[in-house]
Amino acid sequence: MNLFSTAAFNLAKQVNSHDTALQIEFASDGLIVFWVAAMNSYRLQDFKLLVTIDIPVSEAFRMGNHIVSAFLEKDFPSIFLIGDCIWKARRDDSGNIEFTIKEGGQIADKFIVSIDRQSCWVDAMKEIIAQGTQKVGEIPTVSTSGY
Repeated sequence: MNLFSTAAFNLAKQVNSHDTALQIEFASDGLIVFWVAAMNSYRLQDFKLLVTIDIPVSEAFRMGNHIVSAFLEKDFPSIFLIGDCIWKARRDDSGNIEFTIKEGGQIADKFIVSIDRQSCWVDAMKEIIAQGTQKVGEIPTVSTSGY
């Protein structure tokens, strides 16, 4: 599994260098955060955990803060809303964080971020928070030439 994860991570980084639809915002230890301009969102892909999360730029600050809180704070908010989804976070006795995502009352996804992966996730979320704040603050300019 580790060989597959490493190969997939390296391939995603290599292919991305030729693709303008996705821009790598963060890459470390099997985790990549892409900026997907067409969707105005981030795509976090953890190749070691086989997890993919899409984060709309409008939710980047809130979601990033909630996930960072789950990893760094003893008493973190265990339930938070992101768009139409309910995210539940639970820390086990070993310090691993289990995330359960419900959409429309049904479990849409469930994954565990082990304690050894959490610092990489914190770094990725901090990057999403910083970049997302800049992207939300950017005001597109409209050309009026030719009118």
